[in-house]
Amino acid sequence: MSAKEGLPPEAYEEIPGDRYPPYIPASQSPPEVTVRTLILGSLFGILFGSANAFLGLRVGLTISTSIPVAVRRWA
Repeated sequence: MSAKEGLPPEAYEEIPGDRYPPYIPASQSPPEVTVRTLILGSLFGILFGSANAFLGLRVGLTISTSIPVAVRRWA
């Protein structure tokens, strides 16, 4: 879409209603840190960290291999 065409007509329509209720009401205060969030966060951290380490070692693009190459090139 070029700048000449502008926005689509739907962008200029009014949004129905003027107030929208929040998903979590202000009267509720759900806990932010729970045992479930700690366990899931740890599991996802281990999963993504190990995937990153595996791919980095497999491809050969990790911090430990790129620093000696950079030092060797300019030495």
